[in-house]
Amino acid sequence: ALSWGALVTAGATAVLVSQRSLGAIVQKSVLRIGGALLGGALGIATIVVAMPNLQNLGSLLVVAGLGFLVAAWIAVGSSRIAYLGLQTGMAFAMCVTDPRGPTTELTPGRDRVLGILVGVLAMLLVNGTLWPARARLTMWSRLPRAFRALAGLARLAPATREYPAHLQ
Repeated sequence: ALSWGALVTAGATAVLVSQRSLGAIVQKSVLRIGGALLGGALGIATIVVAMPNLQNLGSLLVVAGLGFLVAAWIAVGSSRIAYLGLQTGMAFAMCVTDPRGPTTELTPGRDRVLGILVGVLAMLLVNGTLWPARARLTMWSRLPRAFRALAGLARLAPATREYPAHLQ
């Protein structure tokens, strides 16, 4: 069981989705899983539909370009979902590209998705149950300092000429 290649992906996932709070971990995990599922589905669809009909490098580049176009379109969108596009492109590349030429191997896409799921579940187990770091609890200790800083700015009279100089 330890010679399964997707365990490397699970370890990388555990490191990549590690964030400061549980909410950030869940958000990054959802984007990573969603990107892997979308890229894997695109890759498997490409292998099943297009790969048997490819005859030369040009046709492979056109098919791969369409998959990478979808990933790039997502990646240049909102910064909240750009990581989904990156993961989509990586999963699609793992499925479709092979140095020997057009591939019909379906296991890289499956292994990538399963490895990411194992890594995310391990991180959620550790950070959700054993060692939770909640942002709202950390916020309460830093909130008084933020209010004191705002009060210090409010004490400066905005009508005086020194106000812009104090802000810099």
